[in-house]
Amino acid sequence: MIKYIVTTNSNLIKFNTETQDITTQENQSFGIDWLWIVKENGVLNDLEVNAGDIILSMYPIDRTMDNISREVFIIKDEKLKDYYKRRIEFQDAQRLKQYAECEDKCCSDIACC
Repeated sequence: MIKYIVTTNSNLIKFNTETQDITTQENQSFGIDWLWIVKENGVLNDLEVNAGDIILSMYPIDRTMDNISREVFIIKDEKLKDYYKRRIEFQDAQRLKQYAECEDKCCSDIACC
């Protein structure tokens, strides 16, 4: 059986329990050009998208001048959608907190934010 372990220093370890072999997996973080979170249900390239879906635009595999098109993927994974929902909520709360703190420290006739 193969077990995968994510380490705190961003490595993915592959452990073969039968042979006791341990190897580090290569990081494949390249390729994403843009990421969007769908805000309202709709259609993208004749495909249905729902609020919370994640749209990825990937860099071309071959970046020559003849091939500059990007591939687009729609991700509907509920756990990933929940992660981005929580992340956006956290960022929004941080912005509101920062704005409130800024307003408390500033004179009303001077913009500081």
